[in-house]
Amino acid sequence: MFIDEIDKLARKRETNHRDVNGESVQQGLLKLLEGAEVEVPVGASSKNAMVPMVTVDTTNILFICGGAFPDLDQVIRERLAKKSSMGFNAELKDHYDNEKNIFRYVETEDLRNFGMIPEFLGRLPIVFTLDALDEKMLTRILSEPKNALLKQYRELLAMDEVDLIFEPDALEAIAAKALKKDTGARALRAIIEDFMLAANETVAEDCFWQELPFVYRTHDNPDPDRMRKLAAFINNFGYSIHLKDDEVHPKELQKLLAKLEETPEEDLISRLTLRSMKQVKYTTECTGHFGLAAKYYCHFTSPIRRYPDLQIHRIIKDVLRGRMNGTREEHYRSILPEVARQSSERERKADEAERETIKLKKVEYMSHHLWEEFDGVISGVTAWGIYVELPNTVEGLVRTASLQGDYFEYNESACAMVGVHTGKSYAIGQKVKVQVTGADKMTRTIDFELAEDEEE
Repeated sequence: MFIDEIDKLARKRETNHRDVNGESVQQGLLKLLEGAEVEVPVGASSKNAMVPMVTVDTTNILFICGGAFPDLDQVIRERLAKKSSMGFNAELKDHYDNEKNIFRYVETEDLRNFGMIPEFLGRLPIVFTLDALDEKMLTRILSEPKNALLKQYRELLAMDEVDLIFEPDALEAIAAKALKKDTGARALRAIIEDFMLAANETVAEDCFWQELPFVYRTHDNPDPDRMRKLAAFINNFGYSIHLKDDEVHPKELQKLLAKLEETPEEDLISRLTLRSMKQVKYTTECTGHFGLAAKYYCHFTSPIRRYPDLQIHRIIKDVLRGRMNGTREEHYRSILPEVARQSSERERKADEAERETIKLKKVEYMSHHLWEEFDGVISGVTAWGIYVELPNTVEGLVRTASLQGDYFEYNESACAMVGVHTGKSYAIGQKVKVQVTGADKMTRTIDFELAEDEEE
């Protein structure tokens, strides 16, 4: 039995508290590895989903555990550098800096320093590493597997009567570009998605200059006040964005999101960054797309799942087949404003339904963990309380009335809850420990209180 992504269970090294999302989960997995009858969830599609349980006897199961282990290479290099010594036979401290297959030198000590607990590693007597992917391997991954990326896109575009063909040199070019990203096979999808973005921009720009009736995907510049608050929040984690005249360039946010990849705070900061920006919408006016730093943009590549894409395909087909006369133009100009409005509205409704469903599932999940303690990060501060987000993305409210040891008031300018007499404060980005005190399915809300050691 193969258990993937065990690196995500690593104990976080920066926390002073017991890491419930790392160490305790590893302890739970020990039962599986040792051989026992255990109850496991079946068919979970997300880590918070409430799913049925089944009893499994793991006594005669061979377990193979794997993971990408981001930043483990730095742990290995640090150890190797410390072993360097003076003398004619000594290795330079930067000897391994450009070693592509640094995982070949991994030792159990490195995995412990990464955050895997000794008891867990003790049940895995053999440590085996894979070499880094090369250009030839990436080319094969693109096309050979049953669910290969290129096969997926071929099937997708075939539904719109498009025959997608990649020449061998094109595959090699994609693989070479992916290799430079140094993120493994995941880079392949990112590059294909770049092609899709380029197609969306090209079609939008061409139709703009032809002055055709069209449906654009637009995204207005963010509110300066929200950007200042975001900058203050991410500063607590050691990140920054450059604001010029209270405005931020989209490249600054793109660089921030790139730095966040594979970090413990990625989910939290990514979501707050999105919340800080204005909503994306469909319009008949081309006003640009801030988030993508694109002057012209549309949704063109998915006509089977988005109505705006289908509408654009109809417009393009009319142009290509010589049917775009004055009558057709007038027809599109009369219907497209309503098409854009309704498409934007339906998108908001779908997003809202998704959020409410996720909230409900999170409440159901946390109702089984009442009075348990968790490490979290303050994700919001208001006059009525402090919002705390856990590593598993669950967010709950610590009500102002429940704060002990002082009378706390909301300081709007500092975006913090401050004690009147002691000066003690709780601000966005601050790490705290909380106890679950309530989970209401009707209101889809979760209540926390600060753990006793936090209030001392």
